[in-house]
Amino acid sequence: MAEEIMQCPTCGGAVMARDLYCNACGHTPGIDRGGWKRHR
Repeated sequence: MAEEIMQCPTCGGAVMARDLYCNACGHTPGIDRGGWKRHR
């Protein structure tokens, strides 16, 4: 089962849908609200 790839709204980096924070910039969708954007 492939993981869904999302996009970090802060730095635009690719993140997994279940990731708790962005590896590139440290954005956390839970704390910063808004969550991940769908990667197009």
